[in-house]
This record gives sequence, C-alpha cells and structure tokens, in this order.
Amino acid sequence: MNNQTVPKWAYLLFLALAAFVLYRIFQHRASEAKATQPPVRPVLVTQVITKDVPLYLDEIGTCAAYETVQVQAQVSGQIIARDFQDGADVKKGDLLFTIDPRPYQAALEQTQGQLGQAKSKLRSNASRSCALGT
Repeated sequence: MNNQTVPKWAYLLFLALAAFVLYRIFQHRASEAKATQPPVRPVLVTQVITKDVPLYLDEIGTCAAYETVQVQAQVSGQIIARDFQDGADVKKGDLLFTIDPRPYQAALEQTQGQLGQAKSKLRSNASRSCALGT
C-alpha cells in the first residue's frame, strides 16, 4: 500500500475555500432578504394640535327633488324673463316667468280700434235713421 500524506497547505487551502464559499452563500441570502423588503419611505413629523375642522363630503351622484310640480302657461308666447332661482321655494301666485306682452298689447289696440270704428258706425247709422224717421 501506498501511504501518502496530504500536505498541511492543502488543508489550509481547503479551509480557506470552504470559508469563502460559506461567506458568499450568507452574503447572497442577506441581499435577497433586503431585496424583498419594501424601500424605506420618508415620514414628516409635526407637533399635534387640537382644532375644529370643516367636514367636506365630495361624492359623485345625482340630486333629485323630493317634490315636483307641473307648470302650465295659461297663454302662449315667448318667455322673456325667468323670475325664480333653481331650488327656491315658491308659493301659489308667485311670478315664475314673464311672457312677451307686445303681441297681446298689439291685439288689444287692434280690438280697441275696431270697437271705436263700430261705435262710430253705430252712431252714424243711428243719426241717419233718426233723420229719416222724423
């Protein structure tokens, strides 16, 4: 049998390589653990104070009135003014809209003119019949 002994420097080299490999394994695991943690976020710190704050509620949605009415004009015409605000409370008899009065004023004046003509014609016919009858 061949009795060979391993030199001491080979044992030292083996131990050095084993230590280096173990060091690299632990280093790799530590870097993986750091990579899985979320990054540190900066935080602002301030002194705590007590005070009232307004309460705001910003939502998306629709509004619906709990009461509605149907408004119907008694005459036709062009609306020239709206005499109420949206959401305002109104009562019976309140002015809601103003309709252009010019067509109605013209019709009134025309009818008054026709009435004047008719009265004048009636007077002239009455005066003729009186003159003929007496």
